[in-house]
Amino acid sequence: MEFTKYHGTGNDFLIVRSAELCGAKPEDLAREVCARTTGIGADGLLICGEDPLTMTIINSDGSHAPMCGNGIRCFASYCIDEGIVNSDIFPIGTCAGEMIAAVLNRDPFLCEIDMGRPDWAPAAAGILDTTEDNFVEKQIMLPDGERIRVSSLLMGTFHTVVWLDDTENADAGAPDIHDEEALEAFGRTLHELPVFTQKTNVNMAVITGKDEITLRTYERGAGMTAACGTGACAAAVVAKRQGKVQGNKVTVKLLLGDLIVRVEDDETVFMAGPAVRIASGVYEYRG
Repeated sequence: MEFTKYHGTGNDFLIVRSAELCGAKPEDLAREVCARTTGIGADGLLICGEDPLTMTIINSDGSHAPMCGNGIRCFASYCIDEGIVNSDIFPIGTCAGEMIAAVLNRDPFLCEIDMGRPDWAPAAAGILDTTEDNFVEKQIMLPDGERIRVSSLLMGTFHTVVWLDDTENADAGAPDIHDEEALEAFGRTLHELPVFTQKTNVNMAVITGKDEITLRTYERGAGMTAACGTGACAAAVVAKRQGKVQGNKVTVKLLLGDLIVRVEDDETVFMAGPAVRIASGVYEYRG
């Protein structure tokens, strides 16, 4: 089957048209093709449906995700490159609803995605055993008995934001933002806690400047990734709600680049960033 590979600030994806599946089960295909040593290697598989234009997202472990911020920018670039769309503004259907892509520049590719508004209801974020109206700045217990403060929401998919530079969290064992091994262990532990009934993406963040956040994410279904677009949006909108940033535009610094997240007064979120075509070819699916 023909494939194309893209990355968005280091978050990499394989894209295939639905017609190329030839009866392959998407979940099995994703696990095989995304494997770093025996497949092509990627954080996820994006399946392009046409008429209407849709994007199906499958993580490297075969699980489905309703939305992916870096993935949808890569998908938008793919649609332009392949001539699937000719307009610089076009809708993309996802399991999280219709998203509008606005191409700001074609070479190098840069686009902004209307990500919609967050849903703060605990049930929407996969947290069911609570009577709270939201799950912002709530304490949860770690397996070792320590308590940390987190904020959980639905921002395209399930997200939890942890401020590593919060004194209380640091005292409870939150890792340093530069300690990769500790970040991975901490993220894995949090994303599996029983309070998160469907697991969660764990966004480990610090405020590093005026309207600037440095972010690392442990993704549900993929583990630690170089970038997470919906996670960047989640961190920015939580920071805005908590008064950690003042402006409407927040720079989110990731391992291999920056995303610009704009949070309007009604909490509508727009995310702007790059997408880079890496390779295209034919994959020999073994099934």
